[in-house]
Amino acid sequence: MQAKQLMLAAVASAILFLTAPAADAEMKVAVVNVAQALLQSEAGKRGIAEIRTELEEEKAARDAVQEEATGLLEKLKKDTELMSDQEFAQLLANIQAKNSEFAQRNRNYQLALEEREQRLVASLRDQLQKAIEQVVLDEDLDIVIPRTAVVWAGELYDVTLKVTEKMNEQEAE
Repeated sequence: MQAKQLMLAAVASAILFLTAPAADAEMKVAVVNVAQALLQSEAGKRGIAEIRTELEEEKAARDAVQEEATGLLEKLKKDTELMSDQEFAQLLANIQAKNSEFAQRNRNYQLALEEREQRLVASLRDQLQKAIEQVVLDEDLDIVIPRTAVVWAGELYDVTLKVTEKMNEQEAE
């Protein structure tokens, strides 16, 4: 019985001894800010510019409603003492209506913006993946972690700029 235990201990020690160098091997880890890499790439910048152009009219209409509400509010502040109760109530109702309209237009604008940004990110996902794979090969990395999943990482570990550069190189080809 003791012989078996000694033999088992010897085999376990040998296994640990043989695998220890592999466990001591240094892993090369990097982080990448995916959103920054996508949006700072030339394709990302173009996409954002296109989105802003597409939504320019909607944004202008939203902003115009906000300006109207602000103008009505200024009038209310300035002329309150000169107004009848009915005029005051009517102006207050108009301000509330404009605020509601602005809130609705702002929600619609934000939803449209988010939807288009998500489509842009989805359209660039393959290009991003290829860029990350190329950086992994170039830098001999073992793991690349999204920056958002890391509490802290020094700039030395951040490969975001390299990924953006690889994305731009892919596009130039």
